Amino acid sequence: MKLFIVVLMVFVVLLVGCEPEPGQISGTVTGFGERYRDEFSVGFGTSFETLGTTGINRNGQYSFENVPTDEDLMVWISNVSRDVYETRKISLEPGEAKVVDFSVHVVSGSAGKPNIYLYPAEETEVSVSLKFAGEGYITTTIPDYGDGWNVTITPDGRIDDEYDFLFYEGVVDAEAQHTHGWLIVQEELESFFRVNLTAYGFRGQEIEDFVEFWVPRLTDKPMYVIYPQLNEDYDNLVALTVEPKPDHVLRLAYTIRGVDIFDGRLLAPEMPTASFIVPQEREGFWVTEWGVLLTDEDFKQYIH
Repeated sequence: MKLFIVVLMVFVVLLVGCEPEPGQISGTVTGFGERYRDEFSVGFGTSFETLGTTGINRNGQYSFENVPTDEDLMVWISNVSRDVYETRKISLEPGEAKVVDFSVHVVSGSAGKPNIYLYPAEETEVSVSLKFAGEGYITTTIPDYGDGWNVTITPDGRIDDEYDFLFYEGVVDAEAQHTHGWLIVQEELESFFRVNLTAYGFRGQEIEDFVEFWVPRLTDKPMYVIYPQLNEDYDNLVALTVEPKPDHVLRLAYTIRGVDIFDGRLLAPEMPTASFIVPQEREGFWVTEWGVLLTDEDFKQYIH
């Protein structure tokens, strides 16, 4: 009996001694304005269990100590609504310290070259105004904006017999959705945008204008993550008011981020069904708008 107890104690000591040394996870989160820092947190765990969560310090940094090293793990960043922006799969060797950085993007960024197209049923005097969320504001417009655009528009979309669309740029001070989107390789951007814009309901010159301006600028990365901000999502960033009230409004902004690699998680956006596809012949007063949302750094690179 004494021999059995001694052997058992040795066995337990060996088991304890064989436990793998825990690891460490740390990193930096970029892309959010300082005022939004407290709205984000980083978590880690398995497919079945959250093992830890933490906030982000004033420098955008986070860290976890005593992280298990005997199983596959996931690290993610989410907001206060628990919307997960990005998830990374990792594994740690005993005692290993791994750096996992995140970028949430397009909070306090820029709206790049949105175009507003208007097609009244007959020649009409139209008032158009924009309201940016938070502390956002307009930086550039064509024609001059003043307190709002007051223009005369013909059914073919001609504005004051001089312009084909209303143009603006501005600073966006609100949070765009980053859960639903696509990962597109650079060589396929043009075909993607043509198909995607058509599926949402854009037509003819609206699509050509987008492709002509944006595709030649998106060449510095092998892949691009693209998040659509459709109608209500776009309104939450920049509200659009048109008088007289249009019969139909279609607004779409793409949040675009170039990447060298991407191992995050994207949910498939809900696309229009066949019964909701805009007919080639539009009836009534139509307003359509497309744009691109960028971080300030990308805006300077792609636009100026």
